[in-house]
Amino acid sequence: MNVIATGFAFSFAYDEKYGTSAQLSGGTELNRLEIYMKNMVVSLVSIKRQNPDDEVMLIVNCDIPEAFAGYVRILKDNGIVIRTMEYDSFRFPEDFPWSLAAFKLCVLKYLSASEYERAMIIDCDTYTVHPYTELWKEADAGLMLYNLGHSYDHEERSIMRGTYARMYPEGKDHIVHYGGEFICGRTEELKLYAAQCEAVYDRMKEISFDVDKQRTNDETVMAFAAAEYKKTKPVIESGAYICRYWTEKKFYLVSTNAFFNPVCIWHLPSEKNRGLLIMYNAFIKNNAFPDIDKAAKIFGIVKGRRPYPLATAYAQWVRARSKK
Repeated sequence: MNVIATGFAFSFAYDEKYGTSAQLSGGTELNRLEIYMKNMVVSLVSIKRQNPDDEVMLIVNCDIPEAFAGYVRILKDNGIVIRTMEYDSFRFPEDFPWSLAAFKLCVLKYLSASEYERAMIIDCDTYTVHPYTELWKEADAGLMLYNLGHSYDHEERSIMRGTYARMYPEGKDHIVHYGGEFICGRTEELKLYAAQCEAVYDRMKEISFDVDKQRTNDETVMAFAAAEYKKTKPVIESGAYICRYWTEKKFYLVSTNAFFNPVCIWHLPSEKNRGLLIMYNAFIKNNAFPDIDKAAKIFGIVKGRRPYPLATAYAQWVRARSKK
């Protein structure tokens, strides 16, 4: 069986000084966690609806508080399995804004040692629109990660390269920036990759986390581990199956992969407290998600439109006048 898991660490489970997300601001801790629970309902149930034969799982680091019992019931009623595991590795200092995101690496380690044939770790600000049939076939070719497509001197990739050169002065700094929203593969491949992630984390501890704390996160560990992994094994680019859509004006993107040659998974980091909440309300009301066209409008993903050529407009005007 294949398994898809979202790993979520409740910050108050072990230290209230840890933040919940650098991308979710405003409101109390309880308010932010409630938003995340609604996000998880949309993400996990949309996966299960498209992939009913796969196990879909929420993995947390403590019992979910009673205040969120209603969300737990929704998840279980829709076939989502909830498991608890210790957050016993990949612990970053509390002043790292992205510290809790590294919990997914604990989930990676846990699933890689499981009985499942293939496994995927996915973020909760995602929405699944198609089955994973082809994705699982692709995963048989090797470890799958999502290349964000950042150029060599892109700010975030450049910081990664500098950190890698400091941690691995004997190596090259050609680091690919892989997104933390997606890790997938056969469990035997994931076990090798998880070991590389642990080795990177241990090396970071050796230098007392002397890195850029604002930008160092799970993606940093993943990228460095992938650089080591690729020395002996292939990494398969997963852009045919998942895309990160920045639905903000400054990130405006017209893309064909939502409708034509479509991806299975929409990653929507700017929709945590907007589109995903609208989708949650629609699901609760109808026990179903809207069709793909309406979903795209809710999330601000639009079909590209070719600008109306002036010459065409003029020709139509001439034809209209000639008929009078």
